[in-house]
Amino acid sequence: MLRSLACTLCAASLSLHLTAAPVILPGGIQNAASYQSAALPANAPPDVYMPFTGIAPGSLFLVRGTGLGPAVPAGGALPYPNRLPDVPNGTQVLVRSLDTEAEHSAWLLYTSDTQVNAILPSSVPAGPAEVIVSYGGESSEPLAIRVLPSAPGLFTIAQNGLGSGVIQNYESPASQPLNQLTRPARPGRYIILWGTGLGAIDLPDNVPPPAGALAPDLIVRIADVELRPDYAGRAPGYPGVDQINVRLPGDGSIGEGCYLPVQLLRGDAASRPVYLSVAETGEHCRHPFELSSEQLARLDAGEPISTAYLGFSTSYMDFPPRNYLSTSFLLRYPWQLYGERNPVSAHIFNPQATGCSYGGGEVISGRLGTTPPAGTPPPERPRLGIDAGEPLRLDGPGGRTLALVKSDDFEWYGIYHPDTAGQTVPDDFNSGGEWTLHSMGGSDIPAFSSSFTLPPPVRGDAPESIDRAQDLVLTWDPAAGLGAVVMEIEILAFHPAGEDPNRRRYDLVRCSAPFDAGAITIRSVYLNHLSSTADGIIEYSPRLGIPNPVRFTIPGIDYAALTQSTRTSYTIEIR
Repeated sequence: MLRSLACTLCAASLSLHLTAAPVILPGGIQNAASYQSAALPANAPPDVYMPFTGIAPGSLFLVRGTGLGPAVPAGGALPYPNRLPDVPNGTQVLVRSLDTEAEHSAWLLYTSDTQVNAILPSSVPAGPAEVIVSYGGESSEPLAIRVLPSAPGLFTIAQNGLGSGVIQNYESPASQPLNQLTRPARPGRYIILWGTGLGAIDLPDNVPPPAGALAPDLIVRIADVELRPDYAGRAPGYPGVDQINVRLPGDGSIGEGCYLPVQLLRGDAASRPVYLSVAETGEHCRHPFELSSEQLARLDAGEPISTAYLGFSTSYMDFPPRNYLSTSFLLRYPWQLYGERNPVSAHIFNPQATGCSYGGGEVISGRLGTTPPAGTPPPERPRLGIDAGEPLRLDGPGGRTLALVKSDDFEWYGIYHPDTAGQTVPDDFNSGGEWTLHSMGGSDIPAFSSSFTLPPPVRGDAPESIDRAQDLVLTWDPAAGLGAVVMEIEILAFHPAGEDPNRRRYDLVRCSAPFDAGAITIRSVYLNHLSSTADGIIEYSPRLGIPNPVRFTIPGIDYAALTQSTRTSYTIEIR
């Protein structure tokens, strides 16, 4: 399993030929475990403060692009070379420090036309740098990156930086099974985390390293509980791979569940959260969808489950438009696209899934969404939608009724949306009371009628401004939830408008906490990711879920539940 982390692929024969110059995609230099980008935005000043954008010396990283290497992939062997294949026109990755002007050749584990896997030499100093890929006698344009003393990332089962982590349960010297939904870790026992990016070592990076503590100040954060690991250093025998051994508390402080968030913290650096399965019995975890052990075994085996969500969303805003309403029905196989163990929207239902994450995106013609780098190939789109026929009819209290029809991209996303062309949806449509969803049946599931009770919506409050240098404490009324178990909070900082009035970049921090806690502290290490602006937005969204989910039954569907949100948005200043 560990050798697969190093991506030591082998090729029997290679043929080099003249190609176009290599091109590195914008954002195409990433931590090999978390897939977080190390590339700085275009035209960013060399001293820009971006605490999460960077890679650490001695860590595994990826380069994505075109023309980076041979059409037939090539894998390196120990000791890893700095040219692959080891011929004059083979792939090379040069890292030039902008502070010292020194050039360093990365150690190569794998190369192909579209991807290179490498180790950043421990000799590269922290600070701004440039990466250049050469192949076939041609070189790419340099791409600016930030080298950080430490930039940890954790490997995941889905190999995309999302979902359940590559974590082993330490049961005995002869038994360290992979942490799974049907084989969770037990409180009071050790787990082994696998990642990269803890920092530089004093030995060559291209040969098997010995054991040795590397990060004595590292913190492992599990479900808001901060732990000190017993060991945090290179995995003995595996260049660039870090091993972290930590004991889970036995006092119940981290709770139990299938998706407890795990992060590594070192100084200002924080890894992207991955998920850990924990149960007192060690038999199987309590899934946020309340799945059976047989269904959990299907997920562990990489098989999808079928899910259905009926979503009611009402937004109250202190800026136009006000009282925006949306109602949708999502009927799909979620795990096929994102990895069999990635909890798609599971944090909405899981009170243990607390913490913060950061990111960004772009408003395009008034809609929020992430923008892939230019030249990014379109993703594979398997069929995810489950056909229940159309139209569906939703009946509620006071004679409320609404028809739901398939979206244009239903085959891939499984979304039904209101047929608003033939009816008007009133602002108070998302009202508490008894509701029934009717279907005439489709090609995947038979006809059904399913009833449920919808709680009334909830609203929240917000501060007038945010100081990025200070931890932020936000509070709400924990008695107002009526079934809500998680409070989600999003803070958006919009960049100044550019030449295109229909496109505007923004930074984003998203946090969640148990609703009954009535408060959350957002650390400054996350707030520092936001840009300073007078044009910010803070949004509160209480979510339903365990222990009181609004469930309903659909024939042939593993899990069906209501997702209701009342999004309250305020304009704020971010300093």
